[in-house]
Amino acid sequence: MTAMSAIGAQIPFLRRYAYALTGNQKTADSYVAACLETLLIDPAALPEGGSVRVRLYKLFQAIWLSVHDGMTLPVELDENEGVHRNLAQLSEFDRQALLLTALEGFYAGEAGEILGATQDEVERALERAMQTAAPSLPGDVLIIEDEPLIAMDLSEIVEGLGHHVVNVATTRAEAVAAARVCKPSLIIADVSLSDRSSGIEAVADILREESIPIVFVTAFPEKVRAARHLAVSEVVSKPFFPGSIQSAVSRALMFGPPATSVHAH
Repeated sequence: MTAMSAIGAQIPFLRRYAYALTGNQKTADSYVAACLETLLIDPAALPEGGSVRVRLYKLFQAIWLSVHDGMTLPVELDENEGVHRNLAQLSEFDRQALLLTALEGFYAGEAGEILGATQDEVERALERAMQTAAPSLPGDVLIIEDEPLIAMDLSEIVEGLGHHVVNVATTRAEAVAAARVCKPSLIIADVSLSDRSSGIEAVADILREESIPIVFVTAFPEKVRAARHLAVSEVVSKPFFPGSIQSAVSRALMFGPPATSVHAH
């Protein structure tokens, strides 16, 4: 794949990031267009080193800064007003750090490279952002987990965030039935269930009927990544830290179910 083909493959994601950053697709596309025009005029404008994706976002960042010279650009409320209202509370840097990692899937170090900051600065920005912009309304959470102690731990973490665990299912059939009755706003699922059924298949069944953010908490993250037909918000590996679950749940509820891609942590 040529560099230009690789750049072309990233344009839908760059448009998504620009829209989340501004809250208006027309404004977002004007920034993306400026980025592409810069590359057409001078292909050497793409920064050196790193993956093509990191370099493209780094060029976008340079154009973003040159247009408004570091001033905070107010987020324009468009269709997804709840998310953008939360994002509008953040400083410019914190908003970009959150979107680059939670939405675009960059590691903190990569986000730092794009933003011209250190990994520590990005991680501190993420802590501030999640405290400020995490959803304030409680969500109804369905847990699909066959290990009682793990299910208990997950329930305590979720309820500690102010959310409500509506059911704990241990098999594929239980999970699908519970989702139909409880209508959860978030699902936390494991891969291997008690009757040798699959959490992946349970989630696939549920997603055929409802679009719901999914967080997998599993010792087999590679199986989730291989299930490319699933729109999964987050994957947390076992054993997990409470902070990993807290962040994953907050991000999943904030951004909702993704159209594509899995963010692994």
